[in-house]
Amino acid sequence: MYSIIFFLLLVLSACGTSPSNHSLATKIHPIDEFDIKSYEQYATTLQIRNGYSKEEASKFSFEIELLKVALINKAIELGTIVTDEEAKKRANEGRELFEAGKLSDAEIESIKQTILELGITEEQFWSEYAVQTGAKMEIMVEAVHDYHQQYYPEMDWDDFTKEIVENYKRKEPEKIAIFKKQIGLE
Repeated sequence: MYSIIFFLLLVLSACGTSPSNHSLATKIHPIDEFDIKSYEQYATTLQIRNGYSKEEASKFSFEIELLKVALINKAIELGTIVTDEEAKKRANEGRELFEAGKLSDAEIESIKQTILELGITEEQFWSEYAVQTGAKMEIMVEAVHDYHQQYYPEMDWDDFTKEIVENYKRKEPEKIAIFKKQIGLE
């Protein structure tokens, strides 16, 4: 289950970047903030691959980005700190699945496409980019999931995440409004 979350978050965080002469660090978006490029790429993917209308894709992509940001911010609120060592270990687990061919064709293609779009080597992807994006996000989401299991086991995970999103909306209406304006939803 968590490997699916890892790759979803990794691909969402990587989408929409393009090669440039800047360092890899400039291509890594802070995981606790909205990412317009991820939103745009995911919306485009929903339209092209899944046949969503532009409006449906835009709305769903916004909801995914909002969920990602709300979960990461909840993890931070809970005091979750992910070391580079922990993230490297998790990224290496993903790399092993990738190299062993144990991922879906779509996951493998998304990773290869991301490497191309970033203009980096596969080694840079796994040793730097995957560590700072997908691996850290996955661990943080797991921390929220563990918190849910420990303190709210009777509550369905989907209901719990909806509550996290609603709390985030109450705490950060300005950030959400700015993001919605940037993506044309307001």
